[in-house]
Amino acid sequence: MKRFFGFLKKHILECITVILLAITGIVMAVVKNNPFVAEYIFARGIFKILSVPLAFVMGFLPFSLAEYILYGFIIGAIVCIIVFVIKLVKCFFIKEKPVRTALIYILKGVRNVAFTGAILLFVFTMMCGTNYYRYDFEKFCDFEVREYTVDELYELCVFLANKTNESRENVTSIGKDGTVTLNGSFYHVSGDAADAMRKISKKYESIGYIAGRAKPILMSRYMSYTEIVGIYSPFTIEANVNNDVPEYGIPFTMCHELSHLCGYMKEEEANYIAYLACVNSDSPEFNYSGYATAYIYASNKLYREDYELFCKVDETISDDVWKDFYAEIEYWEKFEETELGETIGDVSDSINDSYLEFNGQEEGTKSYGMIVDLLLADFLSKK
Repeated sequence: MKRFFGFLKKHILECITVILLAITGIVMAVVKNNPFVAEYIFARGIFKILSVPLAFVMGFLPFSLAEYILYGFIIGAIVCIIVFVIKLVKCFFIKEKPVRTALIYILKGVRNVAFTGAILLFVFTMMCGTNYYRYDFEKFCDFEVREYTVDELYELCVFLANKTNESRENVTSIGKDGTVTLNGSFYHVSGDAADAMRKISKKYESIGYIAGRAKPILMSRYMSYTEIVGIYSPFTIEANVNNDVPEYGIPFTMCHELSHLCGYMKEEEANYIAYLACVNSDSPEFNYSGYATAYIYASNKLYREDYELFCKVDETISDDVWKDFYAEIEYWEKFEETELGETIGDVSDSINDSYLEFNGQEEGTKSYGMIVDLLLADFLSKK
């Protein structure tokens, strides 16, 4: 027994690493084949118990803690690598068994990296990974997704185009260039986003309690080179938003990231929940953001299916709406037209695509556009 405890004491990091990896593997194996467990044991159980208190506390911080932790992690990693290399080189200047000493030092480095990785993977799994395998949001809605005709898609686009035009007329926060701006500070609007999510959570109980709020990214301008407008941090339970982009789309992005914070990780579902939150909000800016973003997704789909019908519905979009659309096109062109922006954008898209596929979304980044299926099901169920 003394030998056993002596072994544990000597190899405590290795033991913890193995235990965490084993638990992570078992949990993922279970939820991948059992959406009931993923839904009621993890998404509505363990995840909520752990995330709600942390999100509540994080909500008091007006900045993204995850962003600062990331910068600290990068700096710390660089320092550790430099120190590791220096000490490794010194090993070869030892007179007795330099190779053996260097090998032991390398193994300790690998152990430390594995230990850190196991902790991060475990936290990611409990606060994010299991939620990819919960029941589809469709299960809790009054419709069922099926295959649709081009004519039905066209009807949806006409509906969204009309709603986009109507909601744009109700917006009062207009900038000097004629484009929509946020109706108040980012912090104020993030509160509106949380309120919008709380409102629809009364109808869709699977969304649950909304404890946090969206946070602005300090380095948003540089984030745009990655073509990312928002990111959820499972380590700090924060919904982080790029606030450098054209402002008409920010309310939708806020609600999208808050959907992740509520436990819905699939992109098409987060998009649809964001749409519901925006169009049911009491804020005209949120209504417009929801309808305009949904129209873009649906019309892009129609463009690929029937170009003539696309042109027909696109001609109905008002000049005021086009001001926002053109501003967005011009904004992203500034990053895409540079060699740096193109390279970073391609790498970012590849990483994001791999991440989504790894977590069970076989469509990868294409899953963002699958919101159209949910929009169609919703629209046709109300006809």
